[in-house]
Amino acid sequence: MTAEQGRKKRWRWYHGVLFQADAELLSYGLGKLAERATGNKSTREAQDEYFDSLAQPKFAPPGPTFPLAWAVNNAARAAGMVHVLNMPEGTPGRVTYLTLQGASLLNYASFNPLYFGLRSPVNGAVTTLIDVGLNAGSFALAVREIKDAKTAASLSTTLPWLALASAVSVSVALWNEDNFYGLS
Repeated sequence: MTAEQGRKKRWRWYHGVLFQADAELLSYGLGKLAERATGNKSTREAQDEYFDSLAQPKFAPPGPTFPLAWAVNNAARAAGMVHVLNMPEGTPGRVTYLTLQGASLLNYASFNPLYFGLRSPVNGAVTTLIDVGLNAGSFALAVREIKDAKTAASLSTTLPWLALASAVSVSVALWNEDNFYGLS
């Protein structure tokens, strides 16, 4: 038995579930604030209707794939965060990785309210590009400083998805009216 196996892990799988639940609750609350401020409904149906009204590039995935992809991405993120939280406190890159992933989780929580709640494709593109930077930085830390394959693997679905999503979101921002900023 290794020393790591012998010590009790302080952070468990359900902590990852709680991190994600907190992000979803924050997103819901921010969506309701955006709804009050703009009058735009924040229901899934209203978001889908708005999304379907936007000009999309041919390479855009169908709308229903987004929640499925993010369910996988968020489960992997949670697993990676719990794994890193259980590493010794002095592990190089640990604190920075957790900070970047925490920021990514907050960015994720703000995406729907900023994009759909404010009817702003520009906000959608900006939050997506921010997430690319946060997750690319996290991956670099996982490989170069933490030097842990499990940590790097926890981003293996998110990074390709964000590469596609960033191209889609920038195209949508350029091709559509932005109600929040009054751009057409």
